[in-house]
Amino acid sequence: MGGKELGLGSTLVFRRSDLEAIGGFEVLADYIADDYQLSKTTVETSLQGESWRQVWAHQVRWHRTFRVSRGAYAGLFVTQASTWALIAALAGFWTLAVATLAARYTMALAPGVGAMRCPLTRRSWFLIPARDWFGTAIWIAGLFGDTVDWRGTKLKLRPDEHIED
Repeated sequence: MGGKELGLGSTLVFRRSDLEAIGGFEVLADYIADDYQLSKTTVETSLQGESWRQVWAHQVRWHRTFRVSRGAYAGLFVTQASTWALIAALAGFWTLAVATLAARYTMALAPGVGAMRCPLTRRSWFLIPARDWFGTAIWIAGLFGDTVDWRGTKLKLRPDEHIED
């Protein structure tokens, strides 16, 4: 199917300071595919904020924005596999619960540890269900409500994708 690195020049986004940290475009001048070389760099991202409240507010804003803009929001719930595993276990369907949780761990660990060799995933693998349950709570908060916090300003979302402040 191809290699695991792929980068198309028009889709790469990075800070000038990060490019300068690797020596700038000069270090890529002798390559036929400079964008391919740039795509070999692993990008790290995480849910960061100064507090859990900020992480919550950011995620709720993203979810409510997605709900208003995309129209397929309700379907996101199926992506919370650990929540489904918990529901299956509480209903007494242990085989389904274990299979669902095993699939969820495979989906997280194969790319996170196997392909990307992410130290955070390797260290915190046991928190995967907690992340899913947090995601379920965010999904519920995103499903209900029509306000978001944007940099300290409370905005009201309208169903027509416009905002009021």
